[in-house]
Amino acid sequence: MLISGFITPEGVSAKFLQTARAQGFTICLSSEIIEELRSRLLHRHRIRKPYQYSDKQAHQYCRDLEAGCRLIADAPSVRVVERDPNDDKVIACALKAGAD
Repeated sequence: MLISGFITPEGVSAKFLQTARAQGFTICLSSEIIEELRSRLLHRHRIRKPYQYSDKQAHQYCRDLEAGCRLIADAPSVRVVERDPNDDKVIACALKAGAD
C-alpha cells in the first residue's frame, strides 16, 4: 500500500492514506518499515522502470510518511507471515502499537 500510494498518487492506496489521516486515524510505522520502503523505491528496477520518479522524490515521500506517522520502536520479533516473512515487521509494528 505504501509503494502504491507513492507510484500512483491519484490511486486507491494514496486516497486511503489521505482519508485515514484526514479522519484522524494514526498511521503507525517502524523505522524498519520505512527503510524497506525506501530501499524498494530506490533499488527495485521493476518498480522504477515503469514509474518515472527521482531519488529525491522517493526520499521525500519516506520523510513525509515518517513525519506524519506514529513511529513505533522496539517492536517484538514475530514469525507469522509464512508466505512473506518480510511482512512480519508490519505485524510486529501493529502489535507494539496496540492496533485494533
